[in-house]
Amino acid sequence: MPDIGHLVGELASWLDGTFTIDNIRVFLNSAFVVGAIGSAAGAVGGAFAAQRVIERSKKRDDLTKELRNVNVAVSLAFDISQTVLSLKKQELVELLRTYDADREAALELNRKIRAHEPVDNVFSFRAHMHTLPARRVPADPLRKVAYEGISITGRPLSLVTMILQSAADLDDSIERRNRMIQTFQAKFPEGGNGKFAELYFGIPSQDGHVNTEYPDVMRAISTYSDDTIFFASLLCKDLHEYGVALSKKYQKQFGKPVIRIQEVDFTKVRAENLMPAESEYEDYLKSFRKLPESKQAGGKRDGGN
Repeated sequence: MPDIGHLVGELASWLDGTFTIDNIRVFLNSAFVVGAIGSAAGAVGGAFAAQRVIERSKKRDDLTKELRNVNVAVSLAFDISQTVLSLKKQELVELLRTYDADREAALELNRKIRAHEPVDNVFSFRAHMHTLPARRVPADPLRKVAYEGISITGRPLSLVTMILQSAADLDDSIERRNRMIQTFQAKFPEGGNGKFAELYFGIPSQDGHVNTEYPDVMRAISTYSDDTIFFASLLCKDLHEYGVALSKKYQKQFGKPVIRIQEVDFTKVRAENLMPAESEYEDYLKSFRKLPESKQAGGKRDGGN
């Protein structure tokens, strides 16, 4: 790099002379000025190149981290679906089937009695008086990774909210039923009677009063368990699509990513009739239109939001 003392000498020599265009031209074309300009340009260019390398490296790291977070979110959504599917298969399917059948028969019997119609058979039922196990799902980890670690918008982001709400409502409904079962056991230790049947099935009493708290909570358990399963399975699908689009973005800029996006298969669940019917969620599904692939990873919020 040219010496600063040389610059002072050059400048003093120039000032001592006549202030002319020729002198200015001579000064600007001097070896020192040319070297100084070249050195400055080289320094600026080097700094710019270094900054680009840093920015490119950060972008690669950010995409890698997001790809990893997508897989974490898929795993969490799958775990949530499996937790509730296990509850449904082991506890809810038979419980809800027999309860609904017994309640329908009890309501029909009550109708006939009130209408003074002949009753053919004596109605009997076996009440399910066992409490349901509390099965907590990884709601907080899913909330954190989805809201802070992935740039999802539109339906996937909405699904996270729906899962969190449905799972919380399911937990609350199970706790309410368990408290009611404990109350039944305390009030009717010898088994069912007319008053118990009224509360258990929501049958109108002789004075016309109807308490549907227990059938309502049974319906809520059925609804919220199906909602959690459906929304969690759909989120697995949407996250896989988002991750694939993100992988293509990574590959276009940096080459093939080392992280492979997970894909979940619910074929067996559907074969066992444990997956809620998609037709039950038509209104929700119609709220969101399909994003072009180019906008799936990092596009604008969709679905009227």
